[in-house]
Amino acid sequence: MMKQKICIIGDGITGLITAISLSRYNLDIDLYGKKVDFSKSKSRSIALSNSNYKFLKNLNILSTKTRFVWPIVNIKLYEDNEEVINFKSSNKNSEVFFMIKNNIFIKRMKKILSKIKNIKQKKNFLLDNYFNIRESKKKININYDLIINCTGIDSKITKKLQKKNLIQKDYEQSSLTTILKHNYLKNNIARQFFLNEGPLALLPLSNNTTSLVWSMKREYTKNYKELSSFNKKIIGVTKKILKIKKINKVENKSLRFNISRKYYSKGVLNLGDILHEVHPLAGQGLNMTIRDIKVLMQLIEKKVKLGLEINEIAISKEFSKKTKANNFIFSKSIDFLNNLFLINNSKFKNLRKISLKTVNKNFFFKNFLLKVSDKGLNY
Repeated sequence: MMKQKICIIGDGITGLITAISLSRYNLDIDLYGKKVDFSKSKSRSIALSNSNYKFLKNLNILSTKTRFVWPIVNIKLYEDNEEVINFKSSNKNSEVFFMIKNNIFIKRMKKILSKIKNIKQKKNFLLDNYFNIRESKKKININYDLIINCTGIDSKITKKLQKKNLIQKDYEQSSLTTILKHNYLKNNIARQFFLNEGPLALLPLSNNTTSLVWSMKREYTKNYKELSSFNKKIIGVTKKILKIKKINKVENKSLRFNISRKYYSKGVLNLGDILHEVHPLAGQGLNMTIRDIKVLMQLIEKKVKLGLEINEIAISKEFSKKTKANNFIFSKSIDFLNNLFLINNSKFKNLRKISLKTVNKNFFFKNFLLKVSDKGLNY
């Protein structure tokens, strides 16, 4: 049987992980991307669940010796500056999740990718329907056994393929992200503060740097347009924990909810935020995508081991069957949590605080929540 060919469109985080993960099989992989520097954003960071970290370590993307991966051993939630929940792994020496800076993660994967012989990186292409890519410079058609779209929710390709398949909602919220540089301390505890404006997360990156993600209603962002106002608020919230020396440039991103009705269309399988775009409240966006990639790997591995052809329609249908329902439930659950923590009514806030304290006393329920957060609904 001839060597089978897979095409991956999009060389962002989803495309890079997909290409590296599928390269271990006897396949020719073409990775199409644009000349975009994804590594410029220095304020964004990524939370990786323990199981997904192990998966990436198994692919040699990350390792225990990788200095830029930072372990988190505790998650603490605060309501009105009072600690209400403390999540900790049931295994004494086990991490809850890991943090990594977005730009460093991409640079790391691109370096690894350049050394993999069965992956070819290509530019300039046109997508025809049903398994065809036309390289615009050479003016030739290339047939693929599987085409995977990882270009993201806003790309022209996605709009062409998925325009009628997307269920979207504007959260009317923005996410403000930055990096805090502070005094040296043992910095392995992630913290989330439920403020009137919205949830503010402190996610350690090292002993003297912490990523800040503050999601708030868009109407509140005008109060923090001035850097001095933003800095004053952050210093006030964190003063009992950190002695801030510097606050890096703040990035502002609009937030929305997205679920795809169809996971494949016109001969193309979609991956990443095209399928599910969720609120950053729970840090699950990329983790959901990595779990999808694991499922795709299993399906392709099964075909390769049995010496079968990778049938795009069969693979796409089976992938959709195995992931779609769980992704829908998981996405809607995060959406529900976001709505729950947006309510600022004093009576409801008091009830919420009492409820969270009750959850904190229930070891088994907290352990269940950690398992779902780590491995999804199939844990």
